[in-house]
Amino acid sequence: MRQDQKEALRRLTARPGFTLLAAGTLALGLSTSAAGFTYGTAYARSCPGTSANDLHQGGFATEETPWGSLSYPDFQDLLSQDGELFSVTAVGQGSFAASVRHEDMAEVAFGQAVAGRFFSLLEVDMSIGRGFSAEDDRAGAPPTTVLAHTYWVSRYESDPGVLGQTILLNNEPYTIVGVAGPEFAGASAAYRPQFWLPFEQFLRVYRARTDTRENRASGSLIPILRLSEGVSTARASDALEGLASSLDSQVPLSQRTRRFILEPATWISPETRDAEASTTRIMMAAAGFLLLLACANVANLVLSAGARRHREMAVRSAIGASKWRLVRQLLTESLLLSSLAGGVALLLA
Repeated sequence: MRQDQKEALRRLTARPGFTLLAAGTLALGLSTSAAGFTYGTAYARSCPGTSANDLHQGGFATEETPWGSLSYPDFQDLLSQDGELFSVTAVGQGSFAASVRHEDMAEVAFGQAVAGRFFSLLEVDMSIGRGFSAEDDRAGAPPTTVLAHTYWVSRYESDPGVLGQTILLNNEPYTIVGVAGPEFAGASAAYRPQFWLPFEQFLRVYRARTDTRENRASGSLIPILRLSEGVSTARASDALEGLASSLDSQVPLSQRTRRFILEPATWISPETRDAEASTTRIMMAAAGFLLLLACANVANLVLSAGARRHREMAVRSAIGASKWRLVRQLLTESLLLSSLAGGVALLLA
């Protein structure tokens, strides 16, 4: 095999034009298709820095909105189902801005509201401190916040002494209880929070003059569920449908009925994934076709080069080389060429 490799390398370096053209063509096809497939598979990728095992995202579906958020009262009813089948938390829809006061300056930072046990349920590794507990998300609880790792590094220079310090958000004091791990950038690719607040604290300050606590027609939360061991998605969905029917009979909405849906939790929202499905399919097909086209072009180049080697092959055969020996030599050359193209494609991709 070493002899075959040396011979293959000698032949490829002896024909730099052919080698560069063949490897470049194949590398272009490989890198472009890799980028296309990476784009397509990103829609199924779980949130970075979390444990995706049995983690699902819930939604509130209507005919007009196939994937909507839950109202705060409906979420409280869903939270009461937490137990045997699944554990429940939630993240606020969208983000919000806050003025952050420091000793000699003020800046704007963006935060997101989450329900209690958000960090523990998603199994987010903390750089320092802890995530929120259920007690942090109750009325009358001391105001607390968790910082994003990037904000901790940029604003506090990774100082571990930040735990227990008070940060002023819109002139409201919050105690810093933890810093999220560096891999965790939030529950949605659409937002990169710099800090998180318990939803109860968010309602107290940012929704104090609204009817969010009572309004069942307005969605404000995206529920996240982790199924218990051995519980199937179908069984959990049936339980959610039962809750929806019960709510419709007890507190019906004026113009629609409730329908809960359950999907695997992904960093890109299911709503965006559904909206981009046709574009993604076209891109994946185009990437596959481009790779096929590149392989066909390289195969033609190799065949054209091989057609001029019949005399060489005849001589090798005459001095005792078997058919398998000749095939192995050609295969080694092709593998070496493919490896070179793969290395270049890795950099391009």
